[in-house]
Amino acid sequence: MRRLFITRSTLILAFAIWFVEISFSSEPLTPVPKVSVNRVELKRSPHGSYITATCTFENPTSNEVKYTGYARNSFDPPLKPGSISPIYSVEYKSDGQWHECPIGWCGTGMARLGAKPGTTGVFDVILPASAQNWEAIRIGLRCSSSNSKEGTSTMVWSESVSHDGIVRLWRLKRIPDNSSATPGLIGRTTVGDKDIGLAVKYAMGKPLLNATIQEEVFRCGGELKNARITLTGVLHVPQATTVLAWHAGGSASRGIHWLDVDGRHVGSIGDDRVKDIVYRLPLKAGAYPVKWVLTGGDFGNSVLQFVDDRTKRILPVTAPAEAVSVATSPPLKRILDNSSAQPRSLPPCFAEDEPAAPAHHKKELTLETGDFTIRGTGFQPAVLKNDARAYGNRRYVWKDVPEKFAGCKFTRTNGGVRAKISVKAKRDAVLYVATATIQPGIDMTGWEDTGISFYYTDKGKSRMRVFRKSLKAAEQVVVPQGNWSGGVVIWDERVDTHRTIWAE
Repeated sequence: MRRLFITRSTLILAFAIWFVEISFSSEPLTPVPKVSVNRVELKRSPHGSYITATCTFENPTSNEVKYTGYARNSFDPPLKPGSISPIYSVEYKSDGQWHECPIGWCGTGMARLGAKPGTTGVFDVILPASAQNWEAIRIGLRCSSSNSKEGTSTMVWSESVSHDGIVRLWRLKRIPDNSSATPGLIGRTTVGDKDIGLAVKYAMGKPLLNATIQEEVFRCGGELKNARITLTGVLHVPQATTVLAWHAGGSASRGIHWLDVDGRHVGSIGDDRVKDIVYRLPLKAGAYPVKWVLTGGDFGNSVLQFVDDRTKRILPVTAPAEAVSVATSPPLKRILDNSSAQPRSLPPCFAEDEPAAPAHHKKELTLETGDFTIRGTGFQPAVLKNDARAYGNRRYVWKDVPEKFAGCKFTRTNGGVRAKISVKAKRDAVLYVATATIQPGIDMTGWEDTGISFYYTDKGKSRMRVFRKSLKAAEQVVVPQGNWSGGVVIWDERVDTHRTIWAE
């Protein structure tokens, strides 16, 4: 006779499967219970960030509504009054189709529960982490009336919430107890995939020195080669404006830094990229999550600051109490805090008497010269001469301008901000373009190096080499861009006139 051994785990698993199986049969409820998505929050742990939605389940019927979930007393401490923990479903919409988001549930503590008539329960839902893979989400609960036939149920879905709606709920939510937030950003340090117990508190606008990072990492038993610091916080924008984000640091020795604002990648610096740049971010009033990831090799001396372009005032960035708690949770060995460092001087574009970019910088511009039609965005015509301002967002000036080009016109751009410039020849003519070839990222293939150069007054006195290309009448070229200096067009207008057209 064969014996059947039934373990406790087998019984729990069978019980959980039974709850799922009874959901296969469906019967409508009247009126229909309601599931709503009310608030979205960013949660952080030492293993990364995730998003939760606070939802409500409302029973407007005259009967008790049954659902599967976990009882209040199955938690330690028990759930607060008004809170529930149902077995919910999440579906995300991608390419116009709804897809199930798989969720694993534990059978221990699971039970058939009831929502009394006219009551509302609050519960949290973890949303799909990748904002790139879904267009909308909806939350569902399978429930049945207390007088329904056994094994019948109804799936009740919330209204679908678009990805933009999720961002809006996230951004406009009231941040509770903001007075307890810590100024600046906060995060943790890893070497490889290992947390080394080093928390980092970053004071905005002050340098985070590579030497200090190296010392603290070594004290925690790590090395800079594969070190990574992930800092997070919230940027507070009181009114709609263009936010200037100053991002500096990194190095040519594998030191790359990435900046994300509101879940969107803003830019990266270091290694073969620029090491100092100002981004322009048009933002509405609200609270915006900030993520700043710094990596070594050599971290360089890193700085991050946000300024309101209209008022030129520094915008507050805070680390919520919850983020501080997570970043300083055990195992904690040391805390790196740069608040005692002297703040770096803000770039010129942050000063009230210096515009961050030329007027109409983002509007399409057309220049008509004797030989060319120049079109694009991100530039303004200016006179090329010694001591003339080289870039719209820096105080750098030109030096050693050769006599051949002194007094000519050039396309003044914003350093580190990629312009779009195309040139069409009205007749057979030679087009001149200057760029700093020492900076990687620009391809001058097909252009002839004239051997002529001049420089602008950054610390390295970066030299701009002049290239030329012969164009036939009606031939059009796109001016190469890609490095910090960009490709600057030079044309002789000492005898011609031009007209400027701003495309509204």
